[in-house]
Amino acid sequence: MTNNASNLFDITGKVALVTGATHGLGMAIAMGLAKAGAKTVVNDIEQEKLEKAKKEYAGHGIQIKAYICDVTEEAQVIEMLSKIETEVGAVDILVNNAGIIKRTAIIDMEVSDFEKVIKVDLVGPFIVSKYVAKRMIE
Repeated sequence: MTNNASNLFDITGKVALVTGATHGLGMAIAMGLAKAGAKTVVNDIEQEKLEKAKKEYAGHGIQIKAYICDVTEEAQVIEMLSKIETEVGAVDILVNNAGIIKRTAIIDMEVSDFEKVIKVDLVGPFIVSKYVAKRMIE
């Protein structure tokens, strides 16, 4: 059995944005999309993570575009999408992967930590989807 996504489908030339794809499942999804021909774009809030990820992708023969962006901040999302459109093209595929978890017992977790999880895991995908969908409809 081959592990080459391009044998399953061809999305050559499509622009795929996978949020938070600097490691783990997001990176695996982004690699699969890239292997199927997509121009792959990822983001993170930390430049160091983006640089490390670019090296990891390159080690698999994949070139990505990477952007610093906090998906919970509308202005940053709008700016990132404008840069993507200018530098890569309009986003055709969106994978809202960015997320965080606080490994703390509920009785020990601060409300502010819980609110941050909700903001990244729920509000972030709403913001990114809102602005990507708007551009897709246009």
